[in-house]
Amino acid sequence: MSPLSLSMMVVDFSQVANTRNYSALHDALDQDLESTLNQLLGSDLNLIHKKSLVEESISHVTSKGSLDGILKASEVLSNYSTYDALLNSLHSAAAELLIAQEDFSDAAGQLTKLNFDLISSSDQVLETYIKIVRLYLEDDDSINSETYLNKSATLIHTCTNKPLILSFKLSQARILDYKRDFIRSATIFQELSYEGDLDNDDRLSSLSAAIVTAILAPAGPKRSRILSTLYRDERCRQTQHFNILEKVFLDRILSAHDIESFSKHLSSHQIAKISYASDNTDEQGLKHSPTNVLERAMIEHNLLSASKIFDNITFAGLSKLLNLSIQGAESVASHMIMQGRLEAYIDQVESVIVFTPSQTSHEGDLGGAANVAAAQEDDRQFEAAYAPHTHAWDAQIKSIASLIEATAAKIEEKGLV
Repeated sequence: MSPLSLSMMVVDFSQVANTRNYSALHDALDQDLESTLNQLLGSDLNLIHKKSLVEESISHVTSKGSLDGILKASEVLSNYSTYDALLNSLHSAAAELLIAQEDFSDAAGQLTKLNFDLISSSDQVLETYIKIVRLYLEDDDSINSETYLNKSATLIHTCTNKPLILSFKLSQARILDYKRDFIRSATIFQELSYEGDLDNDDRLSSLSAAIVTAILAPAGPKRSRILSTLYRDERCRQTQHFNILEKVFLDRILSAHDIESFSKHLSSHQIAKISYASDNTDEQGLKHSPTNVLERAMIEHNLLSASKIFDNITFAGLSKLLNLSIQGAESVASHMIMQGRLEAYIDQVESVIVFTPSQTSHEGDLGGAANVAAAQEDDRQFEAAYAPHTHAWDAQIKSIASLIEATAAKIEEKGLV
C-alpha cells in the first residue's frame, strides 16, 4: 500500500468521538481494519471515548458479515483484556459464519475461545458447551466433543430447561456411540424415544439409533435385555431396522446379505477398522479376527445364536459358521467365555466347543421368542416409568374386565342365564 493511502487512513478519533460522525472511522476500517483498530487502541483518548469508538468499530465490522474482517478484529482485541465482552461477540459472530460455511470444527474452536466468566447465566454457558459438543460431532471429533460434554455435566444437574437437558442427553448418547459403549448409548437413545417434548420424527430417529447401537453391542445378556424391550415396542415396526432387529432378537444366524444390508445404514465410525494387521489371514484367506466394529458384533451374535441351536460344535464347524480361521473362531469363543457372555467350555483334545447354558442364564436372557412372556413384568415397569397415562389406562381396563367377569360369575351362580 502506498504512503499516500496510508496517510489517508489517519483518523482524528477525538473529533469522531465528539461529533459522533462515524463515517470517517468506517471508511478507515474498510480500507485497513487492522491498522485502524491498532491506531484507535493506542490513541490517547480517554477510556470512555475510546471504548465507545471501539464498540462502534466492532459493530461496523460484524455488520459487514466478513469472516476475514471479524477474525482480524478478534486478533487485535485479543491483546486487550478490557474488551473481553466485545471479543466474545466477535467469536460468536465468527462461529455463526463458519457454521453457515459448514466448517463445524473451526466454528466450535471460535466458541471455545469465549470468556465464559462474562456469561451471566449458567444455562447460557451450558447451551454454549452443548453447541460446541454438537459442532465437533458434526465433524466426527468425539475427543474434543467429549471434553465439552464433561464440562456440560458439571452444570446439567442444576438445569431446568427441558430442551437443554434433551440436547445434553442426545449428545451423551452420540458420544457413547462413538466410544463404542453401545449398551449405554442404546439405553439413552431409547429413553429419548419416549420424550413427549420431542416431535414424532425425532422420537423415531432416536428409536432407530437405539436399535442400531443395541445390535452393535457385545453379544450377551445385557444386549439381549435391551433388544427385548425394543422388539416389544410396536413403534419399531415403523423403522427401517425392524427386520434385522427381529432376526437378532430371535437369535437367528445372520447371513452375509443381512449384514451387508444393515451396513448401508451405518455411520462411518460404526464400521471403523479395528484391525489392520497384514498377517490377519491364514493360508485359505480366512481372517483370524474381525476387522471392523460391525463385523465383530455380527460374529459374536452368530456365535451366541449357535449356542442356542447346538449342544456343541467343532472348531472347523464354527470356523465355517463365523467365516473365520479355526484359530480366530476359537479366539472369539474363548474371549466371550472369559467375559461371561457365552456359557460354554472348550475341549482342546476333541477340538470342540461345548455349550452349557444354565437355567439362570435363560431366565436373565430375554432374547428369543420363547422368553417374551418372562419379560412382561419388565414391560409393566418400563411403561409405568415412561408412559404413565397408558399404564393407568391399562389398569382401568383390567379393573373393568375383572368386574365384568365377577358379575358374570354371580349371574351364572344364581342361575339367571
